[in-house]
Amino acid sequence: FAHTGSLADAHLVLVTVDALRADRLRPDRMPALAALAARSVTFTRAYATAPSTAASITSLMTARHPSRLDDRPRTLAEWLRSEGWNTADFYPAGLFYDGGGTLQPYADAHFGVAWADTRTQPAEELTDAVLARARLAAAHGEPRSFFWVHYFDPHEPYEPHELPAGARAVDRYDAEVRAVDRALARLVDGLAVLARPTLLVVT
Repeated sequence: FAHTGSLADAHLVLVTVDALRADRLRPDRMPALAALAARSVTFTRAYATAPSTAASITSLMTARHPSRLDDRPRTLAEWLRSEGWNTADFYPAGLFYDGGGTLQPYADAHFGVAWADTRTQPAEELTDAVLARARLAAAHGEPRSFFWVHYFDPHEPYEPHELPAGARAVDRYDAEVRAVDRALARLVDGLAVLARPTLLVVT
């Protein structure tokens, strides 16, 4: 972001994209994200902690392996809230369809944020919701904010988008990937409403 100021004062926006293959992060499939990556710090060896979105996200939010959640460690959002941050999540409630057990407290608490939007929305509408929340924060003195934004579109079932009927599954998948890329471009542009620097993390 082309802001001045220290990252010590920055907002944090964490973007996760469900079921996104690493080989799609290239200019012909995701031009906006590829361009963002080209001017960012990138990590080329990253691994999910579990073959489950709910478990992997909970691990990401707690910095704990999914097998080590019995004592219900605090989440990133809970730590930040305790320091006075404005916190919000945007993810489909169905993310926890395979949850339960040690994951259930995180599902019930929405990872400990102050405000959560758990509607199932396509990328464009999800981006609208995030940017509306960013504008609200800006209008209320812009408290330091943490937003977690989860794009679910590349997870099946795949919408056809602009493709003809009978399109191959891989082509419908790529159409979902392109839809997320367009939404990410709009998200980045829209976050410019915030005066503070913004640290954007995409995984």
